[in-house]
Amino acid sequence: MDTSFSVNAICIPGGDRLFVTTDGYLKICESMDNSFTIGSIWTGFDFSKIKNIIEKYLIYANKFCRKCWAVRLCNLCYIYFVKGEKFDVKMWKENCKKERAGIEDFLKFYIEISESKEKTRNRFKEAFKNEKIGSS
Repeated sequence: MDTSFSVNAICIPGGDRLFVTTDGYLKICESMDNSFTIGSIWTGFDFSKIKNIIEKYLIYANKFCRKCWAVRLCNLCYIYFVKGEKFDVKMWKENCKKERAGIEDFLKFYIEISESKEKTRNRFKEAFKNEKIGSS
């Protein structure tokens, strides 16, 4: 299986994000529930668990994200796909659908603004085409 596929939104658990519980356990992110213990303050990081989380994520990413038109604009990370200690395919699909819709809305809005800006620029050019601006 090709796990060289990279996605935008995921971090390296423990490397980029970390949450330490009050009882000393290391979790992958402060934004998640109590999922995915990746070590403790006494034993340090469990790199095999971190690697396993990333590999499992990439299995789903390869399946669902590789051919998605929004993959390079997507901001979904682990927290949108995890229920307990497992990745949830139903959550993945629902959140992907919402994210793609949001990205599509953003792109439409961006195009609207760009076109409006261009129309305004053209109106100014037309209004001042015979004027010499900036000369005394």
